[in-house]
Amino acid sequence: MRGRRRAARDPALLAAVVVLWALLALFIVYPLGRLVVRTFTDGGHLTLGNVLAILGDSNHRQAFWNSLLLGGLVGVCGTALGFLFALTAARANLSRGWVTLLDAATLLPLVSPPFTTAIAMIFSFGPRGLITYGLLGLKGVTVYGLASTLFSETLTYFPIAYLTLKPILAGIDPNVEDMAQSLGASRWRVFLTVTLPLAVPGFANAFLLLFTASLADFATPLILAGNSFPVLPTQAYLQITGLFDLGGGAVLSFVLLVPALAVYLLQRYWVSRRSYVAVTGKVGAQTTVKTVAPWLRLPLLGGCLAVAVAILYFYLCLAPSGAGGQAAEIHGEDSAFAASGGAIVWGVLRGSTEEETQVVLRIVSPGSRWSHVSMEGVDPFTRARRPVVEPVTLAGPVDVTMPRASFADFPRREIMLYRSAEDARAGRPGLTVYYLGVPDTTPEFASEAALSSYLTARLTRLSPVP
Repeated sequence: MRGRRRAARDPALLAAVVVLWALLALFIVYPLGRLVVRTFTDGGHLTLGNVLAILGDSNHRQAFWNSLLLGGLVGVCGTALGFLFALTAARANLSRGWVTLLDAATLLPLVSPPFTTAIAMIFSFGPRGLITYGLLGLKGVTVYGLASTLFSETLTYFPIAYLTLKPILAGIDPNVEDMAQSLGASRWRVFLTVTLPLAVPGFANAFLLLFTASLADFATPLILAGNSFPVLPTQAYLQITGLFDLGGGAVLSFVLLVPALAVYLLQRYWVSRRSYVAVTGKVGAQTTVKTVAPWLRLPLLGGCLAVAVAILYFYLCLAPSGAGGQAAEIHGEDSAFAASGGAIVWGVLRGSTEEETQVVLRIVSPGSRWSHVSMEGVDPFTRARRPVVEPVTLAGPVDVTMPRASFADFPRREIMLYRSAEDARAGRPGLTVYYLGVPDTTPEFASEAALSSYLTARLTRLSPVP
């Protein structure tokens, strides 16, 4: 009642509350309501048929368990790494400059798209990776699967745990630890019986945030997980874009909410069982923090700096090299491209293994601006080039089929469009459309008929700019 009277007396506060509730209803309540309706209705009637049909598929059940496994591991590993950074920054008596450096190291993953680390992983540890092939000379290395996806997501999301745990550790009164040490407790015992218990709410909150972030992550598993490790976000996306099954996609999306809600309730229950308040008497000035022994500061700082260097390296992998040389270059980015009188659509024909999975491009020039087309694969580090398609006439749609595994060796694909046969013979493209790997918006299909139908329909909707 007091809050209502205060809002009534303050028009600005009342307007802010109304706007916030309206935004909550528009962007959270309404989408969730539509999701529930799509999941449990069919033709206006309540049904469990959608749920049973989707969950009866062994691939979707496997994707569900894979999502839980990945989310749990990311929650544990990311929270541990965030705690390492938070403990070093808040309890190791570092100078302000070192703490600022640790804060800056965690800033890059927070402000960049989550798939940047995944792409850098392929550039570094793929079959033609800078480290695996260029430095170590290893061949036939695969980077796809649980381990690489876990590493990428942990490195991407651990700053959330760091930001959650740092203020909690910084808020622990050092006098409490001093009192425990004055009673004869060692640093290790004080850490286990005082510092860690007071940080339990932070651990629980960090794990919840990282678990849900991993569950919702779509781009990283799409790039790194491969066919051997499907997860629900990618399955839901492909169910909608590949099979045009909105009901099935809604069911898979709804299933994602169940473990997230369960972990949230478990976290609330676990934290509410005990009180995490330190009760102290009247004390004088705070003493120096003694949580970390002087000899341990350097190893902790070294571990944090090693992670910071790894983060910086991965982002430098994606820095433009400045190489080019074509008259005009356009980054295709999306799986459906239309500009400068040309149109390109990507699709994936799913095989039983990653080696059997094929990537298909359909290229057209509706206005006949371009007479020929060719394609090359490029290693972004060595700049080595491999022809994929020699110049061919672009009189009608041209389909290019290639194994998805081939993108590991030559991830950059350049599609070169020529104005004439003479330009094609001389290697003078008028336009180069390049892609850094298979676009993450590319839909996957289980049959050639469904893929061909999609490519035709998608090209029909595109309107190339003259």
